[in-house]
Amino acid sequence: MTPGDNLGREPMGGVEEVGSGVPDLSVGDRVVAPFQVACGAWWMCLLGLPTQCEATQVTGEAMGAALFGYTRLYGAVPE
Repeated sequence: MTPGDNLGREPMGGVEEVGSGVPDLSVGDRVVAPFQVACGAWWMCLLGLPTQCEATQVTGEAMGAALFGYTRLYGAVPE
């Protein structure tokens, strides 16, 4: 753990605004985001393995893809 680490998973909230490219959500909808950080376009993501996304690998710690709400081992991405 390092100072400033924000622990938690699955950020959630309400939709406040949507653009024309977001057809499945409306203002006021409640949403939950998954904890993994992935691009959705590279090989592992296309195989359905987003926690091994090549674009978000935490190579400095020899770990898989970055995760929301975890320590530096998984990218230290705050929730």
